Amino acid sequence: MKGTRLFVMAAATLALSEGAASAGRTEFAVNEEVRGRIEAVLGKNGAKLNYFPGPGDTVGVGVSMPNGKQMVVYGSADGRVLFSGVAIDTATGANLARRDLEEKLPPPDFSSVLKQARGAASIQLGDAKSDVEYFVFVDPHCPYCHRTFATFELLAKEVGGFTVHYIPIGILGPRSENAAKGLLGMAPGEQRVALAAAMSGQPTTTSDAAIAAGDKHHQRNLAIFRNLQLQAVPVTVAVNAGDVTMVSGMPGLEELRAQLKPKKVAAR
Repeated sequence: MKGTRLFVMAAATLALSEGAASAGRTEFAVNEEVRGRIEAVLGKNGAKLNYFPGPGDTVGVGVSMPNGKQMVVYGSADGRVLFSGVAIDTATGANLARRDLEEKLPPPDFSSVLKQARGAASIQLGDAKSDVEYFVFVDPHCPYCHRTFATFELLAKEVGGFTVHYIPIGILGPRSENAAKGLLGMAPGEQRVALAAAMSGQPTTTSDAAIAAGDKHHQRNLAIFRNLQLQAVPVTVAVNAGDVTMVSGMPGLEELRAQLKPKKVAAR
């Protein structure tokens, strides 16, 4: 049987290999010594690993992080060399790394993300009784966050029946930090008005008292953001009848409509 020809490009790694890919294997065992070498590098910070046959006699490793992020890494049979990047089957042009990411890993687990998001200090808008919820990390001075807010506002007018919990964090400098603290330090009724103004890009004035009152809340939000290893805003954690997903960057309006359609739009 002709083996799979593999082209692997990773940071500082370039390899061309032909190997006898084992066909029809239903089980894949990795001995403890090899697992030990791999897990010493990849099993940090609570990552869960699963193993599968990699291309060209390599060991495939699925890495699932506590924040729901996933990646595929390949290793030599003895576990002494690990590499990641693009793996191309030169016979078919298929991206094997992408295929393995989609087929060989378990579904992402965002339960820890949701638990931490629920523990954040947030400003709630929408239907509090809905089983569809969004937890959105936003910086008051982030233009992409402004556009995300506008998208949810449009969706609320079109469909409604969901809740958005905005989690303010200031990661774009001192002005953003004070603005986030100020929002978190206001009374609930004032928060909603001030949030809408900030997310519309309007200039806002925040009192020193509100900034001081919101300091501890902001520290908690920032700690959650960093613990989840997030790096930019907006980030949206969606809960729909118990199903949890996460989107980094601006969520698309059509994507949000699709999430709500089975329960909301179809019933209109």
